Amino acid sequence: MFMNAHETILQPVLEGTKQYVIPLFQRPYSWKSDDWKTLWEDLLSVYSSENSRKHFLGALVSMPVEMTPAGVNKYLLIDGQQRVTTLFLILAAIRDLSLSLDDKKLAEQINESYLINKWAEGTNLLKLFPSQTDRDEFSRIMHHKETAESGSNVTKAYRFFLKRLQGSDLSDLPINLQKMHQTLVQEIMVVNIVLDNDENPYLIFESLNAKGEPLTQADLVRNYLLMRIKDTAEQAVAYQDFWLPMQEVLGSELTNYIWRYIVKDANTAKVIRLDEIYDEIKARLTKANSSEVIDLLMDMHT
Repeated sequence: MFMNAHETILQPVLEGTKQYVIPLFQRPYSWKSDDWKTLWEDLLSVYSSENSRKHFLGALVSMPVEMTPAGVNKYLLIDGQQRVTTLFLILAAIRDLSLSLDDKKLAEQINESYLINKWAEGTNLLKLFPSQTDRDEFSRIMHHKETAESGSNVTKAYRFFLKRLQGSDLSDLPINLQKMHQTLVQEIMVVNIVLDNDENPYLIFESLNAKGEPLTQADLVRNYLLMRIKDTAEQAVAYQDFWLPMQEVLGSELTNYIWRYIVKDANTAKVIRLDEIYDEIKARLTKANSSEVIDLLMDMHT
């Protein structure tokens, strides 16, 4: 494996004409209040420190995938989705509060340096392009539009940090937005790991996610099937037309359904446990091409 890894503050990771793309095989944004509180307390600790000190946030793993005709360098964000999405939402909240306080200079600096590619259009405009489930709400926040009343986890996270930055909670300090912005982009450290574009992103994703919150068998199957489809356009159609409808209808029962689907064709002498679904799918598709994987997804959906 060839990779370029170095420790850096957040600023150069976000600056420049680039876009981080969340792969379809990643789960939706799933951080909740406990995660937001932990990150906010870490930020406050650095913000309030009299001596300049850095806070290490972890590793970000990405892989270059293409440069668009508009000159936007695209990177597949393989590890760090939850942290990076949250950081973008905090920056958007600082931007929006700055606008409400008539600090247009700070708002424009954040927007044009870290949130958007100013001269790009369409899907290349945002510097973070989330997976399909989160895309609409995230895009509305980045474009400073009204969000859904109930809101996804993305919207809830944005509102959480908006309230903290406003000092809505009596336990919060009065926040200087310029100082918090500087804390975020100049005092937060990450290890930025950029892989060679010949690497298999799914195998890397699989090994990285052996730690942390465990993926369900359905998560692992989805990830594997989508990454076996080589063409990105076909991958997107397969997710939208076949996988997503099953996920929306079955919810937490999706793993049980996939188990029933594979045991109906299994050798009667072979026992397949619920925690062996992913291994069984991999074994069956070891030599399958993209078309055969799509056929299986179609059949599973039917």
